Order: sequence, then C-alpha cells, then structure tokens
Amino acid sequence: MSEVVPGVHRLAAPLGDRYVCLFLVVGSASAVVVDTGVADTPAAALAPELAALEVDASHIVITHADVDHSGGLAATRRLAPQALAVCHPLDRPLVDSVDRLLDERYRELRHDHEIDPGPEFCGWVRANDDGGTVADVVVPPAHIDLGDRRVAVLHTPGHTRGHLTVVDELTRTAIVADAVMAGAVPDAAGEPAFAPTYRYPAEYRESCAVLRRVDPERLLCSHYAVVEGRAAAAAFIDESESFALRLEREILDVLEDAARPLPAVDVITAVAPRVRTWDATMDWTLAQPVVGHLDELVLRRLARVLPGRPLTYAAAGPS
Repeated sequence: MSEVVPGVHRLAAPLGDRYVCLFLVVGSASAVVVDTGVADTPAAALAPELAALEVDASHIVITHADVDHSGGLAATRRLAPQALAVCHPLDRPLVDSVDRLLDERYRELRHDHEIDPGPEFCGWVRANDDGGTVADVVVPPAHIDLGDRRVAVLHTPGHTRGHLTVVDELTRTAIVADAVMAGAVPDAAGEPAFAPTYRYPAEYRESCAVLRRVDPERLLCSHYAVVEGRAAAAAFIDESESFALRLEREILDVLEDAARPLPAVDVITAVAPRVRTWDATMDWTLAQPVVGHLDELVLRRLARVLPGRPLTYAAAGPS
C-alpha cells in the first residue's frame, strides 16, 4: 500500500498498458474506499489493505460511471459488507447496469455520428464488470465523518455528468479520479497514451474552477502519478482547462476553413494533428471531447448542425 500522506492511501493496479488507482481514506472511526477498479482489482489490490485496517470501511464512493472505476463494485461490497456504496444520482443508472453503460456512454455516438468502439471493446467491458450496484446516491456537497477527519464529496462533472471528487479535509488531498486529465492520459511509463476523454466541455471547465477554489495540497488521479504541492496541482488543473480551450479553438478553425459541412469523424481527423501528443493510432479517443465541443458550439451559436446520418457541422457564419 502507498500511504501518500497519513491516512490517505493510493492503490495502483494494472490496466492493460496503463494502471488504475483505488484510494482509501482512513480515520479513527471508519474509512472510505474510493472506486473499485475492474472486476479482478479488489481481490488483487484492495483485499489485503482492508484486512489490515483497524477500522471498518463505512462507505464505498464510486466517482463515476466507467468500468475501470465501478467494475469491481460487487467484489468490493463483499470485502466491506458493512459499507454503504454510493455514487452521484446522474451516473447511477450506468453504474448499476453494464448494458446502459455500453449503450448510453461507450456506444452513445453510434447513432448521430456513426462512431462505435466495436465488439472487442464491448466484450472487454462486459468481462471486466462484476455486476455490482450501489445502495444509495450522494448529492454534493456532502461530508462523510471518519472520526478524527472528514471527507468532502464534491460534484465535478465533465468526464461524466455525475463525476465526484473526494477531498480529505485534514490533509487537503483531492481525489479527483478523472475529473481533470491535463493534456493527455498517460501509460504506465508516464508517456501520453491518448486524449483527455471529457465529454461535456462547459461542465469540465466549471469543475476546473471548483478545484481551484478547493486549492488542494495534492491531486490524486486515477491514471497519473501523484501531483504533489499546491503549485503543481494548480498547474495540472490549468493544463486541463487549457487543453479544452485549445481544442475548441482548433475545432472552430477547422469548421471555418472547411469547404463543406463536416461530420464529427472528419473534424477529429483534422484537429488531431494540431493537439496530439499521443500516437496517431489513438486519435479516435478525441471522439467524446470533439463531439462535446461541437454540441456546445452549436448551443453558443458559433457553429450549426445539419441533419442527416451522420450529423454534419459548419461554422455559424455572419449573423
């Protein structure tokens, strides 16, 4: 177990060529488990740590609906049967059902944009979800009392509608999971693996503002090294917002230069070389942020959407 600061533990487990982190915040009276990894993560990474605790876990907090964060929920509930498993109400339907997770999140873009991850990925998702469900929801801002410390639960959407951040108030440690993702998601060696996969840009930017107000001493992300120190944490948050703003500008430039309305796949192809630090084979991971920006630009009347399958987009033009 890696105790980042007293009472706050970071448990890293393999996830293909990356890793995923689970977290424990341990107080004098109880503990909180944050996220559960995929189906086999709890037995490998969490079971020995829970067994070593001198207190029982009172809560299991699922930060958001993604299989690498909630796929081991049933196993974790068996390891901590007294703990109350919770997530945000906006993400609960997808946390509780792998069918809905696939249909409404991972395959969401197949209808309007003809973007679909394919059967191999869907099979991997099913194989790594153990069928667990939460027992209740948490509506932020909320607090969980652990005895000598308490944690705050904040709403930090953008990656998903119901993404949560857990802040240990005693050490000012923000467990942000995927709430902010800098300029790329790294592999296990720390090299850029793919694009930041936020889906809702306006909410993502607001979550950056929320985290700035927290002014944490450190950030604990699910797929990144520990971001230690207030200055480094602030820089990570700034980089997350800067990437989103840059991607928006590049999308607008592409639409303004295009000779015809473009489907989202063509926008992705055009903007990827302008923003990527990852290998070009992973440009498809820009799908969620690019579609999110296109949706927002239409709402702000900076772009227009044309009906059809797939949808196409054009610059708004002079008003």
